[in-house]
Amino acid sequence: MVIENLTDEEIEVKEYFDNYLLNCQNCVGDANRQLLRNVFTFAMNAYRGLRGPDGELFMWHPLKVAEIVTEEIGMGTKAAACSLLHHVLQETEYTLADIEHQFGKNIAYILEGLSKVPKQMHNELTARAEDYRNLLLTVSHDLRVTMIKLADRLYHIRNIASGNVPNQQSLATETLEIYAPLAQRLGIYDVKSELEDLSFKILQPQIYNEINQKLLGSEKQRMHAINTFTLPIIEMLDSENMNYAISGRVKTIFSIWNKMQKKKVSFDEIYDIYAIRIIYNAIEGIPEKTQCWHIYNLVTAIYTPKHDRTRDWISSPKENGYEALHVTVMDQNSNWVEVQIRSNRMDEIASHGFAAHWKYKGITLNENPFDGTLYKLKEHKKLQDHDPFAFLDYERTQMVIKYVFVFTNKGELVRMPYNSTVLDFAYLVHTEVGNHCIGAKVNHKSVSPEYVLQSGDRIMILTSEKQTPKENWLDFAISQKARTSIKAVLAKKRRVLILRGKKQLEQLLESKSIRLNNHIFQKFASQLGIRTKDQLYAGIGGGKVTNPALEEILSTRSSQKIIKLWQLRPASAYRKYYNDEKGNPVHINPNKRIADFEFATCCSPLPKDPVAGLLYSYQHMVVHKTTCQVVNQARMQDADSYLPLLWGTQRVNSFLVKLELLGIEHMAVISNLIQLLTQHTNINIRCLHYEADQNNFKVNIDMYVISNAEMNNLLLKISAIKGIRTLKRMQ
Repeated sequence: MVIENLTDEEIEVKEYFDNYLLNCQNCVGDANRQLLRNVFTFAMNAYRGLRGPDGELFMWHPLKVAEIVTEEIGMGTKAAACSLLHHVLQETEYTLADIEHQFGKNIAYILEGLSKVPKQMHNELTARAEDYRNLLLTVSHDLRVTMIKLADRLYHIRNIASGNVPNQQSLATETLEIYAPLAQRLGIYDVKSELEDLSFKILQPQIYNEINQKLLGSEKQRMHAINTFTLPIIEMLDSENMNYAISGRVKTIFSIWNKMQKKKVSFDEIYDIYAIRIIYNAIEGIPEKTQCWHIYNLVTAIYTPKHDRTRDWISSPKENGYEALHVTVMDQNSNWVEVQIRSNRMDEIASHGFAAHWKYKGITLNENPFDGTLYKLKEHKKLQDHDPFAFLDYERTQMVIKYVFVFTNKGELVRMPYNSTVLDFAYLVHTEVGNHCIGAKVNHKSVSPEYVLQSGDRIMILTSEKQTPKENWLDFAISQKARTSIKAVLAKKRRVLILRGKKQLEQLLESKSIRLNNHIFQKFASQLGIRTKDQLYAGIGGGKVTNPALEEILSTRSSQKIIKLWQLRPASAYRKYYNDEKGNPVHINPNKRIADFEFATCCSPLPKDPVAGLLYSYQHMVVHKTTCQVVNQARMQDADSYLPLLWGTQRVNSFLVKLELLGIEHMAVISNLIQLLTQHTNINIRCLHYEADQNNFKVNIDMYVISNAEMNNLLLKISAIKGIRTLKRMQ
């Protein structure tokens, strides 16, 4: 792909890009540079004909954002590529599929995340700022999205700070409320400070100019004070033959104003206008912490420290990864001066935040450490093993991933529990909207009610008057409001079915001159696998149990027995969700018995043994004793597969079944048969008789089962055993 017939303006943009690519320290390597050339050519063609609000070629905007991303924030090639493309989906006819075809899934994935964040979010800004910040942290689970949005906002705020443009005030407010704190959370202090100052300049130009003028007016006096203060420190550090840099740093205008407001003082009463920063080259073989405290001792040997103002962020770094040793000392004029001590590594982390961590762990930015679902607990734990990822500690990450942040069709931001579905959102809008929900348009695509919402999704609920809550809705609705509303409607429906079914059964029994007593009910219960009369009535009222079926049961003679069955259910320390084979989250109900499981042969657990399950897939659980070495090794390797279990019992009605099996004599056949019968928890064997004659055998089994469905399921499993020729039900 080439760019044809370049105009003079386009030639200027291309020359700027060529120079940027030549000097980009985070885009080294032929493959990386070629990728950026291809992306730039694609973007130039895509944006052709578009101009920004200032009349310049639109391409200047993504190019400058890419430059900020790599040169000021310290990101790598893919982040730069996505910066060049970050308006393609909104401003051109190209689709996500086009991007994926041209540049692969990873770049398309990041651009999809960028497309989910609105250009401006100033609706109820102050009240919703934390939600917006968390949206930027969670959308697409790739923090390059957040970094590009920060770079994009820095570009915009630089442009609008020098002139009066539409929405200037709201953009500045949004920057101050959302983007500057977000940069601080990620440890990018240089970006944070510039965002604050430029926003403050727009919102309070008079105060900004007053403080700026006072800073300029006191500059000579301040420089003299800095030089006087630092001279003894320089002499001391030189005598120690240390490799270092020392500088005086003036506080930002916004931070000075904040201190004036907090302490309720004037500018002239702020004494710590400047701070001294000592950045040293760490000596190999000596711990950085030791070197840092050595410099501290040298400084405090010259100046008296204020001990309650010492901040040790090298032993316990800030949540965003910031490391340094801050000490406040008294200068020659009895003023307090803050001295910041940190290594070159610490200084780069303070400038570039979490992106700098990887550099010092031997991982290059071009290796894409941000690929994949960064906030999955499992992945987060793996990352912690290699890097503490201090921009968000484990607890903060836990807090963020408990929610998704989605938009209504009107653009209002809504915070919902993680793994919420379209149905949960519908009930959040209104109970009746939920009751009649048939699906939704999410990001302009039709989805079903069970669709799991992702941060940044824009949702329009679809309803139908014919739709009513279904029993299976409880399988994927997770919010309390949705579940309560669904249960209320289902209970009302059930009451109607019970009344209808009771009347229908009474009419049937009356026509046969039969009264519904306990004996008659037990016949229905054993054949239908039900436990209560309400279940029977509801089945009849709902049409699941027909009159012919009832008449057949009434005419059948069978032996019945109440038996006790052992069951398993999740213990109190259960996991709420488990990903199925397709990676979709599935809710595990702690009050429901585990329907499908098998006992491990390695430890052969028995009822009442302390047990736990290993989930190899959502529908495949193997039950072990908790003392079993196999289950404990598996738990250490994959904690998500481990599920503690509790035994429970249930008394149910059953009916007697007699089976006769004929087959070829082979020990494996009998072994497999006995294993199947002992692992089947919903049967109770009364008698098993085995006879063998030369190469043939016969087995007679008398057993109680709780329903026809359970019996048919068992017969299918028995008939599948290799070596069994015939299987007959004698009763």
